[in-house]
Amino acid sequence: MSRPEQETEASIEIPEPLRPAKEYDDWRVCLRPEALGLAGAFSKQFRVTAEEGVMSLLTTVSHSLGESEQVALPHGNFSPPLNWLAITAEQEPIWTGSLLRYLRTGIEELVETKLRIHNANSERDVETDRRAEEAIDPEKRLERLTEAAGLQALRRIVDTITTDNPKPPFDRSPIDRVVSLLTPPGGLLRSLSRISPLEILGLEEALMGVRASSLRNRPVGPAPTPFFLWQVPEVDARAFFRQHGKWFRQIPAIVTRGSQSSFPCIDIDAPVLRQYERLAQLLFTERHARHGNPRIHQIDANSGKSVMRFLNEAGKHQVASKDDLPLRWVADLGIKLSLSLMRLEEEQALNPRLVENGLELAKFFALQRMEILSATGWGHGAENAETADLSTEERRAYLKICESDGMTKADLRRSSHGMSAGERDRIVAKLLSLRLIRQDGKLLRQNAA
Repeated sequence: MSRPEQETEASIEIPEPLRPAKEYDDWRVCLRPEALGLAGAFSKQFRVTAEEGVMSLLTTVSHSLGESEQVALPHGNFSPPLNWLAITAEQEPIWTGSLLRYLRTGIEELVETKLRIHNANSERDVETDRRAEEAIDPEKRLERLTEAAGLQALRRIVDTITTDNPKPPFDRSPIDRVVSLLTPPGGLLRSLSRISPLEILGLEEALMGVRASSLRNRPVGPAPTPFFLWQVPEVDARAFFRQHGKWFRQIPAIVTRGSQSSFPCIDIDAPVLRQYERLAQLLFTERHARHGNPRIHQIDANSGKSVMRFLNEAGKHQVASKDDLPLRWVADLGIKLSLSLMRLEEEQALNPRLVENGLELAKFFALQRMEILSATGWGHGAENAETADLSTEERRAYLKICESDGMTKADLRRSSHGMSAGERDRIVAKLLSLRLIRQDGKLLRQNAA
């Protein structure tokens, strides 16, 4: 199968760089039979598409790994976690809620069980001769204290590695910066409607990896890096993209679309769910053991040939098409996917085959994303009347001025990632012409409503 199972409402012209390479007409060849079989078992259990089954596996692997595996590149280090928006036929399908169960509740259940055993042993020891034993051997006491402290620390990790609240800033986990954002109770669309435009901007910047967020009172130290597993029902999809499409379009995310209702399996002992949980436990245990000291991989010239060739073609395509969304994110996604494929195949390092498989898989999902978002209008509808005529960069600048009590042009440029002086002056001139802001001496301020 070379095309998504779900036919979209509109066809698009396929950018040349996204066309599959020779021998990759069937995107499933990117995965080994064992991994494809496990993803297929998930698809069969819940009656979801092949794409959804593969993404369920890759999401489980990548979010469980966190930052424990990384690839060092000239433009930054990349870790495995993916952003995935699943558009489903149902309002609240069981299968999307079953993903990352180990990170959400499995670790907590394990910690609570061990704490109960530890406390029960401590109470029993009090009734015996523990004090005399510890007086003779102080190391025994240190061992008990260390065990209790470790369990309490693991409990703090549980509270920070996942959240169903999309409102930034996010708490930083003690083991690494990755936090998994899950679908909020009541739905994503409803939850996003309850946070302010400035907080939406903070969420956007956090998802894009912008180091200096515009939000005030951020915690000291490296900021958390969120990655989402979000689900939106089909009936809300157009409203979601109409309201949030402008900023969502900038996020390097995979989007899938289910064609029919899934099977509501509620058996937590279903074999495929147990396999997913064991896999998540194994990978998280490694993540916890590394505790912020990731294993760093590099891609040499031989392994990176496919990526460099793609980037060269993507650069030419952008110049020719004047596309405002470069395709470099597809190459970055491919490298992230190659890390998950490496772990699924139990390899110790990246090689040319893994890197090319990751890239081809990324190209397939990027094309699918383009088709789905094109069918929903790419979010060209206004997010609100006030910022309807603003581009993404103009909207960001406007919200930053609104946040402040007044900021200079220099402050605006410093607060905006990669903004030139000319671009800043153009944006300020437009905001002034629309009477969204005013100039008060050297300060730019929001105009009163």
